[in-house]
Amino acid sequence: MSNSSSPSLIAQYGSDSCPYELGEPLGEGTFARVYNGTHQPSGQKVAIKLVAPSQFNYREIEIWSGLDHANIVRLLDVVQGRTSEQNAESMIYVVSELADGGELFSLLQQHPQGLPTEDAAHLFSQIAQAVDACHRQFQVVHRDIKVENILLFRSQDSGFVAKLADFGFSCKIENSGLLTDHCGSPEYAAPELLYSKPYDGQQADCWALGVVLYTMLSGGLPFAATTPTTSRHLIFDLKKSIASENLVFSDKVPKTLRRITTGLLTRDPSRRLTAFKALEMIEGDVELSTHNTLQRLNASTSTISSNEVPRVLNGHQDNLFSFSGMWQAIRDRVVHSPDQYKEIKQSDSPYTSPEL
Repeated sequence: MSNSSSPSLIAQYGSDSCPYELGEPLGEGTFARVYNGTHQPSGQKVAIKLVAPSQFNYREIEIWSGLDHANIVRLLDVVQGRTSEQNAESMIYVVSELADGGELFSLLQQHPQGLPTEDAAHLFSQIAQAVDACHRQFQVVHRDIKVENILLFRSQDSGFVAKLADFGFSCKIENSGLLTDHCGSPEYAAPELLYSKPYDGQQADCWALGVVLYTMLSGGLPFAATTPTTSRHLIFDLKKSIASENLVFSDKVPKTLRRITTGLLTRDPSRRLTAFKALEMIEGDVELSTHNTLQRLNASTSTISSNEVPRVLNGHQDNLFSFSGMWQAIRDRVVHSPDQYKEIKQSDSPYTSPEL
């Protein structure tokens, strides 16, 4: 994730001139903290991830800046500046739209028996649209789909719009198709990852999508470890749980949602359901399609419009939001040659599948 060259060409500010003001912390990860923030010139509320320059993930920004979809969290800006803390080091501000509904994980904590079926189908259709767009439109695999990385935005009808977030492990789909680096959360990892095999990123994403759907329907993970004491025991327990194929559904879960879940959680990756096929199955179910909001979501706009948060890049404000233009502006300052990408080191995976 780090690079030997400091990203000194990203627009830089001192603590008294940075256009973004930090508010209350929202969360903390291994390499970054996320805050409520405000774009001071406009007053718009945003989410700000503070990253040390040595941990700045260039590849994440390159990929994320090209993902323009109603169900993918929008990247708004990337600047470098000092916080108001005394003697604070200069940090990278990765600015995105603020999820006023929190994480899907938090919503599920309020529903330990699972979401109402209509709500689960509604949210799943949105998440599946994001995954399908990543795979077929943008040629990107996410590799860390989980309920913590799905953010909720309150809509005008008092419901939620779900958006996929955190592209730290994402990568472009290459012609060869198979990947060998294992990343993501083990409870959402497809069997081929647990067995340390080369894997198709799209198929692995679809397995994780199935874990998310099952969790929304039941309130718990489909495959879980008993009492793992080490990562080795965790992987071993997950393998046993998956091999048992013991998926239990409540009587309230419609047949179509059961078929989608089991189709996504198919151990053979070549027979695994795709996000696109899952969407087709929902649309083909009269009862589910009556309650889902695919057409309304497709027509909806993002929470933050293109001109609400002027970007400050190259020393001037740019009110015309353009994902490709934004990355080009950042890349022109940060990346000095195409070979530099080869030197970028991604973060260590949360786990490494051991040979058992």
